[in-house]
Amino acid sequence: MKGNANLDFQDKRDLAQIQTWIDEIKMQKYRRLYFLAFKKYFADQVTYRMQDITVELVVYDEIENFKKASDPQFNYPYESRRQ
Repeated sequence: MKGNANLDFQDKRDLAQIQTWIDEIKMQKYRRLYFLAFKKYFADQVTYRMQDITVELVVYDEIENFKKASDPQFNYPYESRRQ
């Protein structure tokens, strides 16, 4: 930095700390911009890929007859094994 010749050690340390903060802020901005760009790319890719998906829905009209708790086959296939 220009004009730092008359600064004492404390001032130079403070300037170094300030420069560190500036560098961290720049890195955070860079990371945020990178994240936003990746997020947009990912969203665009998902939208693009979803166009290739075909969903086929099959609906069966069946009635399930549930067993009563007192029925011997209620716990099938978890019933007790015969020895």
